[in-house]
Amino acid sequence: MIDHKHYLIVVAALSDEDGGGYLARVPDLPGCFGDGATREEATADAEKAIVEWIGEYSRMGRDVPTPGVVEAEMRSNREAEIKFVTHLRDRLSAKEQDFDVLDSRLNDIESDVQHLLDILQNVEAWERFHIITKSTRPKQLELPC
Repeated sequence: MIDHKHYLIVVAALSDEDGGGYLARVPDLPGCFGDGATREEATADAEKAIVEWIGEYSRMGRDVPTPGVVEAEMRSNREAEIKFVTHLRDRLSAKEQDFDVLDSRLNDIESDVQHLLDILQNVEAWERFHIITKSTRPKQLELPC
């Protein structure tokens, strides 16, 4: 037989609206609770409830859960959550790096576009300059060969 002392008991304070005192829950045994005016009373009541719960489940021919199963499952779920959050953090970091590269590239493109716009705005001025300098340049004499 399983020793009832190996089951985890979680004790929580009840609000005044719920009558005050404490509620003790046994996560490995669904529906197994105890209560009391103090933590100690709630824990003692939960220990009695564990014995009764195991006795009733055994009488009905059902398998009694092993102590720590829910705790191990919670730990496993927590590890999976940590891995998932770590994965998301790594993906976010990679996206931030991609964004930084893209932002730098966009700055380069904006600079290139501005340079081209400056050239386009000055094309007419360069053409006028070329026409003026061509017409004002002294004609060179052609030397006979």
